[in-house]
Amino acid sequence: MNDLDEHFNTNVLSVHNTTRAFLPLLEKGSLKKVVNVSTTLGSIAMAGFFAQTPCPAYKISKSMLNMLTVQYSLEYGPKGFTIFAISPGWLRTDLGGEAAVEQGAKATAEKIMGAGKDQNGQFLNIFIEGIGHYDGSNPPW
Repeated sequence: MNDLDEHFNTNVLSVHNTTRAFLPLLEKGSLKKVVNVSTTLGSIAMAGFFAQTPCPAYKISKSMLNMLTVQYSLEYGPKGFTIFAISPGWLRTDLGGEAAVEQGAKATAEKIMGAGKDQNGQFLNIFIEGIGHYDGSNPPW
């Protein structure tokens, strides 16, 4: 918990400031879509499942990002925006390592590109064939 300020600044305030800066430009365009990259680690409903994952400040900041996403979706949805959060899964990166999912970035891009107005305010999960927890269903908040 010593780094809560850092996680809050990165995962909430920076997203808020960037979104706020770009909204006037997006309002002028035809594709009004804002996507926040979140994680099921930020799900309050799944907190018990992830209790052994040792990153409380990260979890807290991502749950705050989820609420920020919902608040923007409520305000801007009636103006034609689609604003949602997505969990890209455990991706194969330097941080994720070799055991992580290689197809995650492609699955995330497909989900983002296919999202429409009915996804406004939702928390989406990716779909990867044959991997149960990447079933494309919306994780609980």
